[in-house]
Amino acid sequence: MILTAIAAEAGAYTASSPWFQGKGPAVPALAESAWIGGWREAGDLTPDSRIIQGKLPNGFRYALLSAPRKGKVSLSLIVGAGSYAERPSERGYAHFTEHLAFTGSTHYPSGTAARFFEENGMKFGRDANAFTSGNRTVFRITLQKADQKTLSESLQVLSDFAGGVLFAPESVASERGVVLSELALADTEEGRTLADLRKFLYGGTQFEFLPAGDPAVISAASPENLKRFYRTWYVPQRMILAAAGDIRPDDLVPLIERTFGTLQAGTPPPVPYLGDPDREGVRAWSGVIRGNGARIRIRVMRKRSPAEDSAALRKSGYLIAAAQSVLTERLSRRAEAGGAPWVSAAAYIGIQDPYLPEASLRADGGSSSWEASLSALLAELKSAETGVTDEEAARAKRRIRTALESAVKAGIPDPDIAVEGMETELASGRVMTSPETDLVLFDAAASSITGKAISDAIREAFETGAVTIELMAPEKVPESDLLRAYESAKRGGSGREPVGSQTGTIRFPYLRLPPLPDTPALRGAERKAETRVMAQGVELKTLPLANGAKLSLLPEKNAEGVTVSLFFGPGTDALPTDRLWVPRFASLILPQRGVGRMSPMETAASLGSLGVQVSESYAAKTAVIQGTAPAQRLRTLFEAIWTQYRDPMVGEGDAARAAEGVLNTEDRIVNTMDGAVTWRPSYFFHGGNPAFAPLTQADTARFTKEAALSWFRDTRNPGPIRILVTGSFDEAEVLKLAEQLFGNEIIRGPRPAAARSRYRFPAGVEKTETLKETTPRAGVFTAWGYTLSPSERGNSGYWAGRAAAAALDTRIRRILRSELGLTYSPWCRLVRVESDPEESYIESGVLTEAADIASVRTRIRAIAADLARHGITESEFSEIKSPLVSEMRNAIASSRFWREEAAYSIENSRVTDPVSELRALEGLTLSDVNAAIRRVFESRPAVLMIQGQKKGEK
Repeated sequence: MILTAIAAEAGAYTASSPWFQGKGPAVPALAESAWIGGWREAGDLTPDSRIIQGKLPNGFRYALLSAPRKGKVSLSLIVGAGSYAERPSERGYAHFTEHLAFTGSTHYPSGTAARFFEENGMKFGRDANAFTSGNRTVFRITLQKADQKTLSESLQVLSDFAGGVLFAPESVASERGVVLSELALADTEEGRTLADLRKFLYGGTQFEFLPAGDPAVISAASPENLKRFYRTWYVPQRMILAAAGDIRPDDLVPLIERTFGTLQAGTPPPVPYLGDPDREGVRAWSGVIRGNGARIRIRVMRKRSPAEDSAALRKSGYLIAAAQSVLTERLSRRAEAGGAPWVSAAAYIGIQDPYLPEASLRADGGSSSWEASLSALLAELKSAETGVTDEEAARAKRRIRTALESAVKAGIPDPDIAVEGMETELASGRVMTSPETDLVLFDAAASSITGKAISDAIREAFETGAVTIELMAPEKVPESDLLRAYESAKRGGSGREPVGSQTGTIRFPYLRLPPLPDTPALRGAERKAETRVMAQGVELKTLPLANGAKLSLLPEKNAEGVTVSLFFGPGTDALPTDRLWVPRFASLILPQRGVGRMSPMETAASLGSLGVQVSESYAAKTAVIQGTAPAQRLRTLFEAIWTQYRDPMVGEGDAARAAEGVLNTEDRIVNTMDGAVTWRPSYFFHGGNPAFAPLTQADTARFTKEAALSWFRDTRNPGPIRILVTGSFDEAEVLKLAEQLFGNEIIRGPRPAAARSRYRFPAGVEKTETLKETTPRAGVFTAWGYTLSPSERGNSGYWAGRAAAAALDTRIRRILRSELGLTYSPWCRLVRVESDPEESYIESGVLTEAADIASVRTRIRAIAADLARHGITESEFSEIKSPLVSEMRNAIASSRFWREEAAYSIENSRVTDPVSELRALEGLTLSDVNAAIRRVFESRPAVLMIQGQKKGEK
């Protein structure tokens, strides 16, 4: 549904969770049944005829969608048993059960399901995953090959999850530590602040609690109690299998009947009443967050009153979506006009949500600007409640219709995306309608979506319900001050007129297009082309333009759109170390701008409405402008990319907003565990390379409009220019557009890379970083250097390194989980150093608790030493090599892989040969891997330990 996408910004704190124990009214039939995997009758809505739906005699249901994606299939078992099903004495049982499903079941005891996934080239987290929310637990499997055997086994795995989990005492004991570790790792300053906010908003209902659970309950959970919860809620009447991809429903249905038809039907218990936030009037809440920024939110909550899915509900939903779109547009225009008290602001109107119906306005800005932001938000709201114009309504309707049209033109999406959408619709009890039906419903409603109707909808959304004023800032503000500021703002206004319905004046295209150069090639003379056969049926054709620029073409069968990438100018390697902040500063400017001189709103109206998207970024070797569009919009896409190349713009307030964004987030990135783990390990293992460090307050002193414009000019002057076109396109039309728009550009030679010190791995260095955040969490990061000779790169040496990393990964996961239960997801990987192709390192990362740093460190050292001494066995080698081979074969079979490979080779001026790499992998031997293991793990590692402060420390 398009409404889901339009209303995605649902607010940071609408968390879902468990059961209401207090006295409540009679259970609202729809309110509490939608979440159980309720199968809605179509009513006056027409279900999507492409989705085959059915029900087995035991109540198990399925929804199947055949998608034209050769070999790929996505499977999802949706169980109507999330944390909403839990009593207070069971908080966390649904999440715990999800974990235990992977530890042992009837046909896959002792965690052998993991071996099945690995042998078929699947990885946990990417191809095999699960999650628990308030209203469901979902198990997902993505298959890259859809043969009958693999599909049948995958269904058996899901059937075991549905009815065959063993709950062995040793598994419960082992996994208990993992779940408790997850809960401990979530114990951060920000996490505690958000928990306080949930209690303030939803106290007295089960929406106060998160699905992860209560540590005390998890600690006391017995196998018997967990199994009782499982048998109560995991019944086929509460389950749905969603499948999409390379499937034939006629062949799949018998497999489903055979695999899931034997599940024993049970009697689902009564649906619990979840509670209703019982609040009145205006309240205020203040919480503390790290950094220099502040978020102010006006939230209006109302009583739950959900309605059956129907055509009327969908039509009213489009009016609500238009109202949200208009409000967000106004807030964005205020920022674009300059002088706004916020860096970003948005509106959310989710009054049709069956769980937490509410509307909100929020603004993110500096810690001293929250009062001005609050006043400006109320001013814009007041203006919108009476003054939305029909022109604004028309723009909102165009945005909605464009999204719906794009969904129609796109057809059936990637299987993963399709299944995720089916999950959402099925679990919420909505009828699964087609994009064509959604478009018809919108067109039927469009005439009633006027400026006045939108104003009325905004007023109704924000006037009905209890109001809360929420502030998250570096220092706590008394609630009385918040209430006083709110009442003052309601009386007085923002001190400047709201932006209201102001509109931009720039329309695309606004630049005069260059003439088509009179070249021999365009007059019919032969143009010498280079053709690179990347694989069977995959050819990259490269043509020279009149000025020496190069155009590369990679057509894709069955592609529905086109992607154009322009590679130009120097990359970050051309900069000295003290100038590396410049492209990163420019990257903060770009999201504030549209294409060329156009604002984001003008860009959305002119290009977004046509399905054309353009972005600019900076890599080590080159700058890149990339765009995507429907195939019929090829000319518009080329012109948009050329416009961004020729006329990049920096607004008056852009540099100041970029600086404020850095200042608002610096403390969080530098001094919290969530921020530190994203950059400190890479910074350390790259020898303190500043390219891996975040921007700081010192950098912002140099943020000026001229600095950004200078960078844009610099990247566009030197050349050379390379263009890559992939997808569905006409070669003659592409050539003509490329010549006209880029054949006149002056091409200069490449700029030499700046002098940099050679990469040196910090072998033998151990370092401990203590953050300012008060948290029990910690991270242990260990790496070993791995130098590859020119002959080893991309061949057996590289794959031996990958296998060595996989061997360490397997040992660490098994030992740390079974012996210590410290962490859910340790990782090991081979990292290539882009600045030096001969250098790489194998890195392991473990997130744990500070009290366990020494234990983790000792065990990692012992595991590495044992590998170095004994290597791995033939059986272990087979288990490691098989998924690597499957992963590479599956990748080579996908068009996306070759699209990315072509872009990589152009961007880095480096020809790769994935087919030869696959042959080298297939020829990899046990002795190759053990030689690499000895070479790596006999060397001195570098170790980085990150920990927070203990409570009471300063």
